[in-house]
Amino acid sequence: MGNSSTGLHGSDQSTNFDKLGANIPGVLYQFQLMKDGTFVFPYVSEGIHEMFGATTEQVRENAMEVFSLIHPDDIAHVNALIQNSVRDLSLWECDFRVNLEGKGLRWISGKARPEALDDGSILWHGYIYDITDRKEASAIFQAERTRLDNTIEAANLGTWELITKTNELVINENWAAMLGYRLEELVPFTLEKFLELLHPDDTQAFLEAAEQHMKGHTDIYEIQFRLRSKENTWTWIQSRGKVLSRDKDGNAMSMYGTHIDITGQKKAELELEKNKNLMDLFFAQSLTGFFFMMLDEPLDWANSTDKQALVDYAIENQRITRVNQAMLDQYGATEEQLLNAKILDLFNNNLEHARNVWYELFDKGTLHIETRENKLDGTPITIEGDYICLYDQKGRITGLFGVQHDVTRQKELLRKIEESEHYHRSLKNSIPDMFLVTDYDGKYLDFKADGVNLYANPKEFLGKSYREIMPPELVKQFDKTFARAIETGEVQELEYDLEVAGERKYYQARAVTFGGNKIINFVRDITPLKRYEAELKEERARAEQANQAKSRFLANMSHEIRTPLNGVIGFTDLLRRTKLDGTQQRYVENANTAGVALLEIINNILDVSKIEAGKLELELGMHDLVKICEQAVEIVNYQATEKGLSLNLSIHPDVPRFAEIDAARIRQILLNLLGNAIKFTEKGEVKLHVTFQQGTSPDTGLFQISVNDTGIGISEDQRTRLFKAFSQADASISRRYGGTGLGLLISDMLVRKMGSAIELDSKVGEGSTFSFSLQTRIERGEAVSSDQSDTQTTTLNDGSAVVLIAEDIEMNMLLTKTLVKQILAGVETIEARNGMEVLDILRTREVDLILMDVQMPGMDGLLATRGVREMEQGSGRRVPIVALTAGALNEERERCIDAGMDDFLSKPIELKSLSAKLKKYL
Repeated sequence: MGNSSTGLHGSDQSTNFDKLGANIPGVLYQFQLMKDGTFVFPYVSEGIHEMFGATTEQVRENAMEVFSLIHPDDIAHVNALIQNSVRDLSLWECDFRVNLEGKGLRWISGKARPEALDDGSILWHGYIYDITDRKEASAIFQAERTRLDNTIEAANLGTWELITKTNELVINENWAAMLGYRLEELVPFTLEKFLELLHPDDTQAFLEAAEQHMKGHTDIYEIQFRLRSKENTWTWIQSRGKVLSRDKDGNAMSMYGTHIDITGQKKAELELEKNKNLMDLFFAQSLTGFFFMMLDEPLDWANSTDKQALVDYAIENQRITRVNQAMLDQYGATEEQLLNAKILDLFNNNLEHARNVWYELFDKGTLHIETRENKLDGTPITIEGDYICLYDQKGRITGLFGVQHDVTRQKELLRKIEESEHYHRSLKNSIPDMFLVTDYDGKYLDFKADGVNLYANPKEFLGKSYREIMPPELVKQFDKTFARAIETGEVQELEYDLEVAGERKYYQARAVTFGGNKIINFVRDITPLKRYEAELKEERARAEQANQAKSRFLANMSHEIRTPLNGVIGFTDLLRRTKLDGTQQRYVENANTAGVALLEIINNILDVSKIEAGKLELELGMHDLVKICEQAVEIVNYQATEKGLSLNLSIHPDVPRFAEIDAARIRQILLNLLGNAIKFTEKGEVKLHVTFQQGTSPDTGLFQISVNDTGIGISEDQRTRLFKAFSQADASISRRYGGTGLGLLISDMLVRKMGSAIELDSKVGEGSTFSFSLQTRIERGEAVSSDQSDTQTTTLNDGSAVVLIAEDIEMNMLLTKTLVKQILAGVETIEARNGMEVLDILRTREVDLILMDVQMPGMDGLLATRGVREMEQGSGRRVPIVALTAGALNEERERCIDAGMDDFLSKPIELKSLSAKLKKYL
């Protein structure tokens, strides 16, 4: 069609074009605007009839047939776009509405490209089609989107979208507001910024959960974690999300999710868990029997008209749901034997009694009762119990809580006492078993001892002195007691024992003067009480054994804590070496200090456990004792200076410099004693004093070491608790000065391990002196210190080193790798997650050093080390292997060496220790 063309007609091509137009959805057309402003459709396809209800002939002659159908609100827009296209000869493109008879309102979309003809008219060639369905779908989508946005806003949901390629995080206002920010304060937001807000303890779990979902291992990503708010507080978040799109390789491209603030819920959960744990601990550890007995259905006792029927229901349907060990011990039963037991089971021999008891309990709400029962083996026992009903919010009885004491022994003792007193006469307000009257010279004048087996027949001792009757070893005791009674006029007490009728008997005597020249001596047989005291001592011994078992359990738990502490201390130590602002530096320092303090407590617990278990071995060597004392004083000098105390070191000139000792343990003892002295001294001085006494040979001698302070002092009754675990002199001291109380206990245990003991000399308000002695081999000479006091780590520069790190925990792998790269510039590190990966790597690579975690899944570090040594046989090569372990006992070290390892590093890994190992083997 040329510039003078006015339509399509008169050719085979036109016929084919008509067929094309008739068989496609929509309408092909030519629209011509004449120079005089009139317009026509030179050509239009047959689809015009389906779309507008007009024939091709009608619209060719009169274009208004179509234009009249355009919605009045859209006609101006359509004309404006036509004028723009005329002016610029640009593409005409428009969506508009038409009103069609029988079809109603429809949406039409059109496009046409203009052509200027020689006669001055404009001819458009275009295509229009019905988009009503698409418009309706778009409207529905927009409505749904609006409802979703309103729902998110109403639910106060934070939303986020992660673009994995750029690590960009798109968040909404609610997300930012949860942390106290405005959105503009956070955007642009990235995954790296998010990780900075994430609590360090939650980082590993977050990364693992996200990785599992992004790799397709989980259907949905869901986790709870803490984020730092603008106010530097921690906000608990429930985060959920799902991958939206993946690339052709299955890698996640984007991920969408929501945040909900659950801080209040979490605080409530933590408080509930704390209370539950306290309740569980009290329930489990109490020596009093506790149990819950719950009903299948609650009983409305207050409003019942047939209360006996409710009691009968309880007899059949109330059962024990929880019971502690003390309760089980009372009946000699196992938990399986008592759990789910009904009243019918417990009172099957006396159901009428059970009905009366339960009626009274339900009626009063509480009940105190003493009952005679039997253990499961038939042994009779006496139970004293307090029971209280439990109610729901409607006031209905749901069950009961019971507290029971086995008072069989007390009842038996009471019965024996009552039987014994039956044979003695009573005086005013009752008197003991018997009384004897003597004059001041000790002559027996009278007695009351009905039915009591006495040491001598009353007819034989009346008129005689006790000096003639009593055994010689007791005469002196009676002399002193009677003399004090005569001198003071006050009651004097005396306990003694005698063999009466072939049985050892114990007595308590109370002597007092009366009548001017007489002494009345009340005597009570306390043999049952003494026997009971002996039984208590045996029970106390068993309790102490149980406490030791608890200590061993605590040591095992402390051992497990060291692994996460490795990350806490290590990463905070790394973080504080980075560039931080003042607030961040203070937070990191506090976190690192708290971690180190916790590690010290754990080490103390492990020390107690190892000593009690007999597994602590001293590592003896010839060390500079003077230097160790100087270092100990230097370490605590800051504490003393902060309190304004004078800290002095006094070493006698005769003291030799070198002694065969365990240097680490001596330093530990000195630091404990000096630290305690400074802690409990408010003014004055603390002094470490060392003297020496030459032994029988030139190379032996006795060191006397003491720590003196001018502190608060320790009373006599406080000393019994001083060397006990988790104890100080008294509770008020503990609250004021803090501490676990393990320091003195461990120090005393260590000193005893060295063949000595810590001695204490103290006066309240004047100060204390703790001292101990060491008998050991010595050497004299100039000091040559082997201690490494430099805390700086030298960076190695051999970039050719290759270090293989075997560690299954991602956090520890990252920490170890970071430390190695800080120490060894340019080092190449290779990662392995278990022993099998170590062996696979060594088959194709040579490494200079292996840092081997001992506990790994699949194949642990010990098996892997043996495998490495087998691979090396005949090769003439041996790669150094250093063990990494949270184990702190010597057996752990020995197992590593036996497996073929060369050295040992304990977790938490210290930068200084790791640097020393790298220098040693690289």
